[in-house]
Amino acid sequence: MNPKLNYSERRRVYWQALALLLGLAVLLAEFKFMSGAPLLSDESFNFRQVSRFINRDFSMEPGMNVIPGYHALVSLVLFVFHKSGVFSARFVSFVISVLSIAIFYLLTGKIYPRPSLTRTLQYTFLPILFPFFSLVYTDILALLLVLVALYLVLWKRYTLAGVVGILSVLARTNNIAWLAFLYVFVYYENYGLEWRSFPRSLRQTWIYWLGFGLFLAFLFVNKGIAISDKAVQPLFKFQTGNVFFLLFTFFWLFLPMNIANFPRILRFVRDQNWIVLEIMLIYLVYMFTFSSTHPYNQAFPDYYIRNKLLIAVTNEPGLKSLFFLPIAYALLSLCVTALQEKRFYWLYLFTLLSLVPFWLIEPRYYFVPLSLFILFKNERSSWVEWITVGVFIALSVVLLYYMRSETIFI
Repeated sequence: MNPKLNYSERRRVYWQALALLLGLAVLLAEFKFMSGAPLLSDESFNFRQVSRFINRDFSMEPGMNVIPGYHALVSLVLFVFHKSGVFSARFVSFVISVLSIAIFYLLTGKIYPRPSLTRTLQYTFLPILFPFFSLVYTDILALLLVLVALYLVLWKRYTLAGVVGILSVLARTNNIAWLAFLYVFVYYENYGLEWRSFPRSLRQTWIYWLGFGLFLAFLFVNKGIAISDKAVQPLFKFQTGNVFFLLFTFFWLFLPMNIANFPRILRFVRDQNWIVLEIMLIYLVYMFTFSSTHPYNQAFPDYYIRNKLLIAVTNEPGLKSLFFLPIAYALLSLCVTALQEKRFYWLYLFTLLSLVPFWLIEPRYYFVPLSLFILFKNERSSWVEWITVGVFIALSVVLLYYMRSETIFI
C-alpha cells in the first residue's frame, strides 16, 4: 500500500479490494452453479467443435458458422492440461471472463482519475452478459480481446493493439467493426479529422489495414461471412432489427438512469424542437424495416424469450407501435447522456456498423457496445449508479436460475 495515501483514500482502496474479492466469490459460485448443467443452446455446437480439435480433427462441425478462434484456444488449453470434458471447457471460459473483468477495471483506471468500482460491477453483472461467463460460448473471448486492444490503444501501443484487434475477429467475425473503431480511435487521437495526414498515419496504423485486407481476403475465399450455412448469414443483407432491439434492451437495462434523465429529456425536447420530427422519421423507418424473419428467430419461442417477444411484436401492428415507445425514450435518453470524452462518441457509429450486417436478432451482439457504454458514459449521481448495480445483480440471478433449469434462454 502506498504510504502517501491519506486515510480516506486507503479506506476506499480497502473497500474496493474487498468488493472485488466478493465479486470473484460470486463468479466462482456462478461457475459452480452452472458447471453441472447440461449443454445449453449453442454450447453443444461449440463443445463438439472443441472436441474435434482436441482429437486432432480439424474439420468444421456442421452448422458451425463462426471462425473457430475461440474453439482453437479452448482446445489447445485442454490439450496441454490433458482435459477434455465440458466442466474443463467451461472453466477455461470462466477464466477468460475473470480476465475480462480485470481488464475492464484497469480500463476504468486508465480513463478516469481512479478505478471505478461501480462501472466494474455494472460490467460484471450486466444481465445479458453475466450468464455467459461460465458457458462454452465465443462471445466473452471476443469481448475480452476488444477490451485488451482498447487498453493498448490508450497506452499508445497501437501496433500491438491492432494485432489483438485482428485476433478478436478470429473469435467473432463482427469484431471487424470494432477493429475499424480502434483504427478510427487511433487516427482521430493523433490527426483529428485531417485526412490529408493519411499517408503519414500509415506508419502507426498499417497493422489495421493489414487486418482489413485479411478480412476481405477471407470474405473472397469463403464466399461470405458464415463458414458453413451461408443462407442464414447473407453477405449483403442489411437489417435494422438488432439496432432497434438493442435500444429496447437498453431502455430496460438502464431504467434507473433513464428515469433519472427524464427532466433532461423534457428540457431537450423543449429546446430542440426538431427532435420530435426526427423521432417521427425514425418511427417510420422502424415500422417499415423492423422485422424478425430469420429462421433462428422463429425457433422454440417458448425457450428463447427474445424469439417469443419478437414473434409477438412483429405479427401485431398495434403491439409493434407500442414496442417503439421504449425505443424512442432510449434514443432521447442517449441524447442527454454525455460520454466522458469527445472521442468516445465514435462508439455510436461503430455500434451501428457492427449490427446492421446481421439478419439474426441476437442479444450477444450487444456485449461490446453495452460494455463500452458503461465504460465511457458520465456517471449520474451515485445512487443512480448503485441502484443500477442492484438491478443488474437481481436480473442476473433470475436469468441465471432459469437458464440453468433449461426453462428459458436469452
